[in-house]
Order: sequence, then structure tokens, then C-alpha cells
Amino acid sequence: MKILIVDDDPIMRRLLPAFCKVFSKDCEPLTAKHGEEALQILASENVDIILTDVEMPVMDGCELVAAVKEQYPDTKIIVMTGLACDSVEKRLRDVGIFKYIEKPFTVKELASSIQSAFRNNYERLMLGGISYFM
Repeated sequence: MKILIVDDDPIMRRLLPAFCKVFSKDCEPLTAKHGEEALQILASENVDIILTDVEMPVMDGCELVAAVKEQYPDTKIIVMTGLACDSVEKRLRDVGIFKYIEKPFTVKELASSIQSAFRNNYERLMLGGISYFM
């Protein structure tokens, strides 16, 4: 399972891959600093899920979501934001995202979001040695 983590924060680009490897030993995390870099990676990699921030330079998360839905409609997307407000929620709804996770979030919340994205694709997800069946 390949997960593309898109966030301009270098700490998130270091922590989230480690969290993803805890979820599944088969997880292969990739990282990008913004949406444009993410699209370059998507052009050459078959990615199962994208974890993206909303506020980023060059191309933000909403623009990325719109491009991914058009070019890679089967790719699952989880949006992360530290700026949950009416205008952000409206932008996300406009691009077809109805659920997102707010920063800061726990590893368990992230695992739950990934489980939801892959409910029909994977039988179980490992979190800290505990199997979460889907």
C-alpha cells in the first residue's frame, strides 16, 4: 500500500511516514511539500491513498484534491487541516470532501481515517501491534 503524504511542514513529512509504517508493515509512504510536487509523484507512482494538508504554498490541498479526482478518481484522499472554519469547510465540500481530520490528531484518529478509506480494500490494519479489522 502506497500512501502519499502532502504537507509543507517538514515535521509532518517525517512523523506521518513513521505512523503509517506502524499501521502496516506493507505501507510504503511517499512525501511531497505541496500539491504540484504531489502531482509529479502521482504521474510516476501508483498511490493508494493521499494524506494532504489544506494550506500549502504553490498548490494547496483543495486544488490538489480537484486535480486528483479528475486525473486519478480511484485514489482515496484524506484531508488534514489545522484551519477548520466555515470557509475551509465550504472549499472542501466544493471539491467533494465531506470528512476531514483536524490537526492536531492522534495516531488512533489517523488509523481510523485510513481504515475508513480502505474499508473494502484491506482486511486489517495494524496499529501498535493491535489488528483493526475492517
